Amino acid sequence: MHASVQDSSGSIPPPILGPESAGRVESMRDELEAAAPQYLLYARVNTLRLSVDAAVAQLRDEGWQELAPLGAEAQCEGALALIGASRGDARDHQARRCFSRDHLLNDVLAFPAGCSALRTCALVAHGSMIIQDRASCAVAHVLASAPPLQGTFRFDIIDACAAPGKKAAHAAALTRKRCGRVFAFDVDAVRTQRMLTLVQQLGASRVAGGKGDFLSL
Repeated sequence: MHASVQDSSGSIPPPILGPESAGRVESMRDELEAAAPQYLLYARVNTLRLSVDAAVAQLRDEGWQELAPLGAEAQCEGALALIGASRGDARDHQARRCFSRDHLLNDVLAFPAGCSALRTCALVAHGSMIIQDRASCAVAHVLASAPPLQGTFRFDIIDACAAPGKKAAHAAALTRKRCGRVFAFDVDAVRTQRMLTLVQQLGASRVAGGKGDFLSL
């Protein structure tokens, strides 16, 4: 995924995500690896549809238990509680109806692995929450932390290998106040169609693109 800007004269300044951004990516990756224990399942709230607090409130109303948040350490209270639920009796589905907020990625929630109820809950069924790998969710957060743009510069994002579209839709959600469009491409026709269907279902109207090699466009 790449972010670019262009001024009114058509000249292209240096990319937004330069060497200092590469350092942020490395730092975030290290933090994710340190704070992401095994046995967890992750989902992000689709903030194009509702806020994180609203999603958490709905989960509570449906009988889910909110545990301590995931901290910066792998052995934090929230992580240990979720791991305990993951390792428990697989037949005890109620014990696995719990979650923690993520301290690093503020729109991500962590659930016990094997939590089948997550895949059938109303938020996921309606596209208000998306089951997505935690590291995959970090990409849009790095883009959203890029320095503010000034003057006539227009901020666009290109996702060069975009299917199934979760990262492109996430980028559209987190950068909607500063970004023009998210252009998403994939060379496979079937994967492209799935991507376009998904971003429409998620309400990511600023995502455009289609089948093709973005280098040839």
